[in-house]
Amino acid sequence: MDAETLRLMSDLNIAINRIRGAYAGWTRENQLKYHEMLILYTLQDVSCCTQKQICDQYLLPKQTVNNIITLLRARGHLRLMTNEADRRGKYVELTVSGRRYAEQTLSSLRTVEQQAVLKMGADELRCMTDMALRYGHILETVLADAKSLGGNTAT
Repeated sequence: MDAETLRLMSDLNIAINRIRGAYAGWTRENQLKYHEMLILYTLQDVSCCTQKQICDQYLLPKQTVNNIITLLRARGHLRLMTNEADRRGKYVELTVSGRRYAEQTLSSLRTVEQQAVLKMGADELRCMTDMALRYGHILETVLADAKSLGGNTAT
């Protein structure tokens, strides 16, 4: 790998970590667990999904997601519903109090995100998102191909 590509990869990884760090800092300041924020964020956006979908979306272990869901359920913020198509899977959905909790909890984060988007511009955000998703997909594919071929991914 040439020097410029090495620098770009380093910059990309630093940028990803800074974004994740900003969200982690917000969760600390708001007495929230990072993974709880991710689950609330997801359920506020999609309203209903499976635990597996949350695990797959954020690449989280099942136990981590289950622990947060158990916590939110005990507080009365979400309910589990049987998936009629696959009885092993359960849908997760915010309750009325859960929707209120998510709105109250995440409103300051959404405000900060909106301010950042206004400074950056929606077109640049869209481009950054598209490129990050594309690169992530390509990287996963290349890693999977190398693994299936028994190749050394370190070369």
